Amino acid sequence: MENIKSKEDLIRLRFFSLALSNGLIDKSEVIKWADKILSETPNPDYAIIELSLLGNTNVKEIISTLNRYIGSNSHKTSARIVLGMLYKLYNDKKISIESINLCKKAKM
Repeated sequence: MENIKSKEDLIRLRFFSLALSNGLIDKSEVIKWADKILSETPNPDYAIIELSLLGNTNVKEIISTLNRYIGSNSHKTSARIVLGMLYKLYNDKKISIESINLCKKAKM
């Protein structure tokens, strides 16, 4: 497996993994992003190509693929983006505080 060349892409992959794991985004958003990168980049990372091809798979498979490329590389920026999304959803009354128990969901 090759490494992700772009720090921004690595942060985004980590964000997608966290957001998908917690039901904050739909898998179609990940696939749409990967497709966009493929159309704009002459030599995209293999991870982007692989994600683009996962449109017909389940969310767990996409998360698993993301995590393979992320490895143990955790980035604070991704977590902050997820926390910002949670705050906005809570503030807009789209989720309750009880549904934001990330520790409980992460143990699934």
